Amino acid sequence: MATLTALAAKTKPHLQFLKASTSKIISFRSRAFSKSSPTNAVSTEITTNSPPARGVPSPRMMIPPREDPLLNYFTSHIMRHGERNKAARITTRMLELIHSRTNEPPLPVFRQAILLASPSVRMRSLKKNAKTQLVPTPLSDKQRTFFAVKWLIETSKKRNEKSIHQRLASEVLEIVKGDSSVLKKKMEIHKVAVANRSSATFKQGR
Repeated sequence: MATLTALAAKTKPHLQFLKASTSKIISFRSRAFSKSSPTNAVSTEITTNSPPARGVPSPRMMIPPREDPLLNYFTSHIMRHGERNKAARITTRMLELIHSRTNEPPLPVFRQAILLASPSVRMRSLKKNAKTQLVPTPLSDKQRTFFAVKWLIETSKKRNEKSIHQRLASEVLEIVKGDSSVLKKKMEIHKVAVANRSSATFKQGR
């Protein structure tokens, strides 16, 4: 009995040390779990997306995303001599001018203009039996966007405004209103395609 009591007296400090260390580890893990828990993430998201405080006016212009695919594509067509920053500034000023004239988010207006100006087909000439035929060919989504952006830039160069972004913004708004020559060009191509629909060839999958 004396040996057992002596052994218990010797192991008692070690047991107390183990209990203290395990309690510290458990408390540390609980704090780490609470920081990375999904409930905490939801609460932070709610606080960040909460409405502005009283007396603070909410922004009226919806800022487009930095890496929007359509804006990047449009900026690449405007760019000359590798001056990407200059072309990006022109696109930004065009969107600001569209917003100031319409008092609406500029990116949906710009998307609507590109969609309205996008043709469905293009005409290509094909020689057959010593005759040249016009063959309507359907376009993919990327090709439709290419022709819409190309016609928009070409038509805006004929306008009388001084700066490029003013000409582009005016042409975008005219396309939305239905008064642009881009829409007339699109309708002419569609009329020719309907007249030559007998010679149309459609590939499988289109």
